[in-house]
Amino acid sequence: MKGRHREGLLLSISAAARDDRTITLPGPPDDPESFRKAYGGDPLDDDTLAFVVDPIRCVEDTVHHYFQPVHWSVATGVPITYVLNERDRPVPPATQEEMAQPLPQPVH
Repeated sequence: MKGRHREGLLLSISAAARDDRTITLPGPPDDPESFRKAYGGDPLDDDTLAFVVDPIRCVEDTVHHYFQPVHWSVATGVPITYVLNERDRPVPPATQEEMAQPLPQPVH
């Protein structure tokens, strides 16, 4: 997640808690075309787009996973490969490199 989105998400979570509701990400979009160029790289072809927006895979989900603690110490000694997506539009490479910093070393 981009840092600038964090504050808005925290405000939304606080408002939802006051209203006793849960924030969820939507399931399949009404118009699948909105997903074709959403993330990075080349636009999705028709078959891949259909796979991504299929209601079996594209389900409503909460945003609470952003707030779960992560303890990388349990991965000490486990080989880790971090795949950096140079064409990811939402999370640029420099941010991905920052995200990889807490990983136990060495990271390939």
